[in-house]
Amino acid sequence: MKWIYVALGWAVIFPELFIRLAYGITLKPFLDTIGGNYLVGGAVLAGFYVGYMGGNIPFSYLVDSRGYRVVAGEMVGTALGAILFSASKNALEAGTGMFVMGLASAATYTASMKLVVEHSNKYKSVAVGLLETAGPGVVLISGAVLPSTLSFTSWQNVYLTVAAISMVLCVPLLLIHASRKKPESSTKSLLLSGRLWSLSAVRFFGLWGLWGASTWLYSVLRLYYGFSPIQAGEDVTLFGVLGVLAVPASGLLSDLLRERRKVAMLTLILFFSSLLLFPLTPRDFVWLTVSILGFLAFAYRSPLDTIIAEYRKGLTATSMGVANTVSQASQIVVPIMVGAVLTFLGNYVLLFTIISIGPGLAALTLWRLR
Repeated sequence: MKWIYVALGWAVIFPELFIRLAYGITLKPFLDTIGGNYLVGGAVLAGFYVGYMGGNIPFSYLVDSRGYRVVAGEMVGTALGAILFSASKNALEAGTGMFVMGLASAATYTASMKLVVEHSNKYKSVAVGLLETAGPGVVLISGAVLPSTLSFTSWQNVYLTVAAISMVLCVPLLLIHASRKKPESSTKSLLLSGRLWSLSAVRFFGLWGLWGASTWLYSVLRLYYGFSPIQAGEDVTLFGVLGVLAVPASGLLSDLLRERRKVAMLTLILFFSSLLLFPLTPRDFVWLTVSILGFLAFAYRSPLDTIIAEYRKGLTATSMGVANTVSQASQIVVPIMVGAVLTFLGNYVLLFTIISIGPGLAALTLWRLR
């Protein structure tokens, strides 16, 4: 039965991840429709993150206190936002649709974590790891399906499909009852916990490395190594495939050893080292270092997120909501920082040194949380 909840949680996360990843692929036809430039496109996407980050903690708290019907309501909101976005004719309408989608999907990830953790006794980190294959999994799906799909259908239909999927997911969410056990502590006590905020910082720095590497990997392979578009695309796909394998594998290791903190810390240290060494890789061995990088970029996620999810029983969604709010900022800060280094300096060794700072600080912070 546990694996059914993992599958449902994966499906619930799918719309919010797909919205973000599909945007980059549908960006040009979308901008052609509204008559905007890439700066406008970036501002529209920012609307999603404003809603998503703003709603994370309050909606996660509602999931803990009111149950999964809150998420069913969020699915309806995501569908409405997708419909609004698909019907947009200018940047204001598009930004409004993105904001609604971001706000409405703010607690889908944290609720999915709660769903999996509440229904897992043995191999909990494995279950969390399988849930978190949604991230690299959606990268593979969107990259493999969307480019060819847009050759015979409009970008609007992509988001109308998201709306349809979201509405279908409402049904099972209305039927699931959340645990009604009394929380280990009050929500106020949780929000004032220094340890939770420190764990959230670990997550932020880990994602610093993940998003820094994954967002610009294709460009680095093209510009630094001179790969063809096809060869660079194959290596990025390899990065994603190893990411899919990494999260359940590290979860299994942490469950068997019963050392989630040590497994997370070890994988972060190895991730830090691999980032420093990557620009020194000979051209013929890039596929190997990309594979290692893809595995390590995602490997720390399942043991770390299980630690956060179990921090206070009964407040799983709220704990993850705090961590998710803090760590989401990395998706905004790091790509901009990396882009600035590429644009103004063009120094790839410095680039990967900056990216490596994230997992290095994550490992150090986690080590101090003994």
